[in-house]
Amino acid sequence: MIFRSRLLYVFLALLLLTGVSMADKNTSSSNRLNNNTTVNIYAKNMPVQFGTADTCIVYEGGNPYYMIYPWVQGDELFKAYQNPAATCDNPYPFTIDRVHVVFYLTQAASFVLSADIELLDLSDPACPKPGTMIALTEAYEYQVTEANLYSITVPLDSPVVVDGPYFVGLYVAENGNPTSIAVVTDSVAVGCVSYNDWGYGYVDLDTVYTDPDGTGLIKTFPGRLVLYSSGTVGGSGATEPEPAAEFIYPAANQFIGESVDLWVNDAAGSAIIEQADFYYNNTGSWNFIGNDTSDDPPLRNGSTGSGSGNGLSYRWFTSGLAEGSYQLRSIITDTLGRTDTAEISVSVDPTPHFPEFAVPRLGLDICDGIQASIDISDENISYMTFETKSINTVETITIPIINQTLGGDTNGNPIDGNPSLSGEYGPFCSGPASAAMAIKYWSQNGHATIIQEGVASLTDAQLIDRFFDGMKISEYLGAYDEEFITGLRQYILSHGGGFNVSAKRDPVIDDLYNLPFNSEEVIMAGLSGDPGRWMVLAGVNGLHPADSQHVFKFADPATGTTADYAVKTEFGKLWVEYFSQWYEIDIIAGLIPSGHTVARTSIGFDGNGTDGWGLFWNSSSLPDNQHHFLHVTAFDGDSHSGSASVLVKTECSTNILPGDVNNDGSVNPGDLIYLMNYLFLNDLPPPAGFASANVNGDNLIDLADVMYLYRYLFLGGQAPI
Repeated sequence: MIFRSRLLYVFLALLLLTGVSMADKNTSSSNRLNNNTTVNIYAKNMPVQFGTADTCIVYEGGNPYYMIYPWVQGDELFKAYQNPAATCDNPYPFTIDRVHVVFYLTQAASFVLSADIELLDLSDPACPKPGTMIALTEAYEYQVTEANLYSITVPLDSPVVVDGPYFVGLYVAENGNPTSIAVVTDSVAVGCVSYNDWGYGYVDLDTVYTDPDGTGLIKTFPGRLVLYSSGTVGGSGATEPEPAAEFIYPAANQFIGESVDLWVNDAAGSAIIEQADFYYNNTGSWNFIGNDTSDDPPLRNGSTGSGSGNGLSYRWFTSGLAEGSYQLRSIITDTLGRTDTAEISVSVDPTPHFPEFAVPRLGLDICDGIQASIDISDENISYMTFETKSINTVETITIPIINQTLGGDTNGNPIDGNPSLSGEYGPFCSGPASAAMAIKYWSQNGHATIIQEGVASLTDAQLIDRFFDGMKISEYLGAYDEEFITGLRQYILSHGGGFNVSAKRDPVIDDLYNLPFNSEEVIMAGLSGDPGRWMVLAGVNGLHPADSQHVFKFADPATGTTADYAVKTEFGKLWVEYFSQWYEIDIIAGLIPSGHTVARTSIGFDGNGTDGWGLFWNSSSLPDNQHHFLHVTAFDGDSHSGSASVLVKTECSTNILPGDVNNDGSVNPGDLIYLMNYLFLNDLPPPAGFASANVNGDNLIDLADVMYLYRYLFLGGQAPI
């Protein structure tokens, strides 16, 4: 939070140094407003926040009276003097949590605003000016559909406490249509209370001013800016709960390899969390890992933009640490200096026992067999086992459909759609409905008690509402990622336990194939963008693991249906096409019963890694056009184990020309380039399968094949085998 604010402040300052065109400011005029009735609007990527009963408005001005237009050009700052003592009883300390401004929009437009709080510069005691910045928000996008007078709210990222008057600031970015904004004032002109900076320093809008570039005289404003703030009297923190730290990831007793994202949450839901510090201990003393000062997780509610960020998290690299048991600690601190601590035990191995398939790769066609080759960094591996599991080309997971509009009931009628216009929360229940579908799936597959309370099973509406409460939907108008994971875990604990909940950020296409169809987890996918939402993976329609685009089935709580959705990997991210718009899948959550076993077929064992770890898989008896997961589990000398899988296809019906790696009908330099891209740039596998690229016949695809093909093409070497 602190670093981000400073960085944004520097960015704003650099923008303002460039100056703003003066033409429209010189030609501006003030006009009486026809009426002063405002329409309230809030940021697109921020839920509506209502003031509490003890909210105090800090504003000494009168009603909106004049509009000044044209004036706003973008990349400029407005400031207004604030004195809580003028409007609030016993005001200090005063906790500021929102900034408000009244603008007239001359047409439908979008624009971007951020707000700040500054102490007073009293170098001239008779005329205070904006001084040291003490708070700065992120940028928020706003959108209006018609010309009107609007009251606009910008929430502070974290409330800030003051003990005297201050300035509130508003930055109008260049994004969108800022020139559609008309500045609004009251009818009383007062000096030293309203300022504007468009590149030449703060200008008192009550003062006749000639701009430095000589383009003309800037008129005085006929009144004070209708720019103000609100908050609560008292800075003791009584309105915000004390922090309650809890680890989201890793889970207690989890194994950690060379790196891990440490992720914690404030279970109390305080709005004034400042930072999380992380420590480890395995020798009796605590060692600092790092901290995160940006508590800004995505909010996925099916209605507004999800925002960005990863909540309170920090990536820990374990290189150089000894293998063994460790304690992890996180200390969460709020802006009032209050703290809470969470601790868990984990196992650490900087050279992990997690295997990776060097050969084959995802989507490779295999004829008669292949020499599987495994990469692993653990120097203490004892043996590896190999298994396979078949998967159909079209695979369906029978996820029970639950429409999100069954959730968020407040009038006692859960089947009326629970619309937000009636003060209900159905449109915001994407997360609860997705969790409910995942839980209900397992209740229909051998775990009926997970939806039972007493002797009765929960209805769909009741099931959603259990998650509605646990994920704090009415408080946030959606599910933050932390609340989604903790709400799901808390439900499981309160209904007998026996399930594991996993979370993975930045998933890859292998995860969408492997986790549901090989490991048999139920996968809930978090979509970012506008709006953010949750869906449940419900199958695959045609296996195309080697292609750049795939088709998966998702159960969508917004439509109450299961449908096919295109999925692709682009720019290193995973994307799904939802109603003609591409959304990033930036997190997945998995649900699986503890101790769940997967039926696989054993194909062999490797107990000696001196010549490399691997196994020849003889697939000659398997039919063509059939997909299989090739699965390996590595065991080390300390009884730790780790697994990996790769999805391949048995296919011998294709007429294969050895060396025709790109399958264009001939062996030429294009095949050498294709092979090198596949091996060294992780590009698409050979379309004709393994045999076309295994040019030296040693049942491996590696650098030796590149050299063999190069010698054949350019040095007269032997032809591909």
